[in-house]
Amino acid sequence: MARAVPGFRHGYVMGLLTADVERMSPQLLKRVLERRLEAVESHIRLLSDQLDAAERRSGPISDWKWSKAPVTERRWDFLADLSYHIAARDALQDAISTL
Repeated sequence: MARAVPGFRHGYVMGLLTADVERMSPQLLKRVLERRLEAVESHIRLLSDQLDAAERRSGPISDWKWSKAPVTERRWDFLADLSYHIAARDALQDAISTL
């Protein structure tokens, strides 16, 4: 149906939908990366709020520091998720600064 519309640039629109970064202009790529950065920072704030809520419920979480006690799977998941999002934020900031 899209090909039936005169002047419709099917390839361009599909490139935007599939996030084909090689076809994006630098300005558009920068906007896309800035939006992704906002989403990542939002998720980092959410994780931080969850940590604050856990500390308020049980007092300061002393076992987050180095200890001999085993770390629960839930805590590993949380730390891995937080670490991933912080690394993604750093990578996005670097990419944006080069554009």
